[in-house]
Amino acid sequence: LNAVDTPTLVVEMGIGMRLTRAYGDQLLTGILSLMASLGMWSAPVVVYDESGTGYVLQCDRGGMLKLYKGIDGSEICSLDLGSRIESTPAVFKNTLVVGTRGVGGSGSSAVIVGIRIG
Repeated sequence: LNAVDTPTLVVEMGIGMRLTRAYGDQLLTGILSLMASLGMWSAPVVVYDESGTGYVLQCDRGGMLKLYKGIDGSEICSLDLGSRIESTPAVFKNTLVVGTRGVGGSGSSAVIVGIRIG
């Protein structure tokens, strides 16, 4: 994924007995730092169509919702939801729901957005 300009963190876990609390704290700090530098506070959501093809939905602090191909990370489309998104979207069947903060981005009010997928 890094080769197609999708920042990716790879962790070599090795033998389970080498995992310590300090290593876990360092790993978490690295993940959160990467997310902050990319403007990503919400976790990505993976969804699948009827044929089993996977897609990744990612919201960012600029108010953008982006859809990526799961197989290679290439962006399919994006949607400006108007203001900062810091929550992870919830998906049930073919509906995505996410809230915005009302700050940042192109809009000025907090809203809860429902989007039909597909």
